[in-house]
Amino acid sequence: MKVVNEPIGQPARCLNCEEPLETPIGCLHCHSIFPDQKSLTHYDRLGLPMRYELSREEIDRKYLAWSRELHPDFHATRGTTDQQISLKLSAALNDAYATLRDPAKRAEYLLHLLGGATPNVHRGMPRGFLESILDLRMEIEEAQEQGTAGEREFEAIADRLEQERTATLAEIGDCFRQLESRGGKPASDELAQIRELLNTVKYRDGLLRELSRS
Repeated sequence: MKVVNEPIGQPARCLNCEEPLETPIGCLHCHSIFPDQKSLTHYDRLGLPMRYELSREEIDRKYLAWSRELHPDFHATRGTTDQQISLKLSAALNDAYATLRDPAKRAEYLLHLLGGATPNVHRGMPRGFLESILDLRMEIEEAQEQGTAGEREFEAIADRLEQERTATLAEIGDCFRQLESRGGKPASDELAQIRELLNTVKYRDGLLRELSRS
């Protein structure tokens, strides 16, 4: 692979062969790769549109193509600079893949890009959620008191949490689609709604981890 050592911004075409670029990190036509830049998003690095709805197959395809291109073994005979660039690009690509392949992490990341609050800043949750969690914790305590006889109850509670988590992620997807279809800068209350829904996903994930240890 040929490495271009100067930052290239985000050009539409490769600086070497002038073929269209799928991603600013390199060119699949002439196998040039370019130093990573802090301004690039995970979407940029994988050559994906900045949206919530992405197919797992497309994410995997992009990642596999670029992980082969950037593999350090292909740069073993090149200079130290080239190898360092390859290693940094590979690490950034792995981070991008780990984030975008997971629907909850992807929602968190996209919310961040859109200017939404972090869970430490906005801790609110939809009305009635905490009350339902209190009822659920009572069910968990009752199952714990039954010992091994309560294992089926644990499984039923875990299944319910997984179903609710899936439904919430679908609702989050609907919220992002509405933002994308309208365009423009998202309103603060729209971002707050997504934040609160994501807070419930995090809360359910915590309960699922507790149940797995029970």
